[in-house]
Amino acid sequence: MDSGAEIVEINETNNWCTSPSTVTVQVHDLAAIKQAANTTSVQQGDIVKINVTVANTGNLTETFDVAVYYDNTLLDTKTVSGLAAGAVMNVTFTWDTSGVMPGTYWITAVILPVEGELNTDNNVCTSLASVTISAPVGGEITAFSPLIILLALRSLIKLLIPLMTLTLAAAIASALTIYIVHRRRKRR
Repeated sequence: MDSGAEIVEINETNNWCTSPSTVTVQVHDLAAIKQAANTTSVQQGDIVKINVTVANTGNLTETFDVAVYYDNTLLDTKTVSGLAAGAVMNVTFTWDTSGVMPGTYWITAVILPVEGELNTDNNVCTSLASVTISAPVGGEITAFSPLIILLALRSLIKLLIPLMTLTLAAAIASALTIYIVHRRRKRR
């Protein structure tokens, strides 16, 4: 090839060879658009439905896994099969709160990256609203938070310190009395 016309030739117009062609860039990109629980307050043992909206923002049909967490605890993972490029769908998760301690929990949806996916920043979606689980009305409290335990222990220690001080003072007084009585007997 002599496109710079550096070699002397009789016909300089035939030094270029081109062919029409199409280059398709394959883009793998999935997004967790939103997730929402059907309620924000339940009693322990109730069922919470969580709808996760996922989108295929790439240009290839994809099969992938979606996981849902409450705080850092995995609730479940579901597989989405054959989501077409540009398509959006909802994936529903069911959360049975029977074994979950009362408290406030944040829900997070995570799409596990597919091979070749470069943009994973949009694969995670955390809710703007939390789900609060309360103990059942009339139910038995089966566990206490560490803060409640510490506060109860602090109150107990505050009650016991004066008793311990009195007990210690009584023990010292008894020991002194025995010592004095013993010395008096020796002098006689």
